[in-house]
Amino acid sequence: MSEPRPFLGWRIVGVGFATQALCIGTSIASFPIFLLPIAEAFDATKAQISLGPSFFIVAMTLSGLFVGPLLDRHSIRGIMCLGTLLTAGCLAAMSRATELWQLALLFGIGMAIGVTTMGPLASSTLAAKWFRRSIGRAQGFTNVGGPAGAALFAVASGIAVQQIGWRTTLL
Repeated sequence: MSEPRPFLGWRIVGVGFATQALCIGTSIASFPIFLLPIAEAFDATKAQISLGPSFFIVAMTLSGLFVGPLLDRHSIRGIMCLGTLLTAGCLAAMSRATELWQLALLFGIGMAIGVTTMGPLASSTLAAKWFRRSIGRAQGFTNVGGPAGAALFAVASGIAVQQIGWRTTLL
């Protein structure tokens, strides 16, 4: 007789915490750290650069309408992996951008879709599929990842931008 498999739900919560920390921390939470260096590099106003988060929020909201049903029907792991690759690719491409519009597309649209497919929506869906009881607690712990990542990556990005520059920090 085989032993019952251990419940892996709390490990899944850890994965959700980590993915939220990573995607929120490396995107919208760290954006202010890059504002001035990017404005200087592209001879742009802070107002022009600040449009990035607006595009990001709109694109993240709209993409959620499409990503949500995909998370219900397909492999959450696969979707989150694609989101991770998209986010990493956008960060790398942003480090090589030569025009402001490129940053707007990469951050405002690409990163937003990446965050939608690997972040809060995906990790909350993942937790909901693993828990029947304590779902609120599981999603609560998962959702703490975003603010934790914001604090961690904002500080790390600030130090890195000062030490190695914004482009290398993005890369």
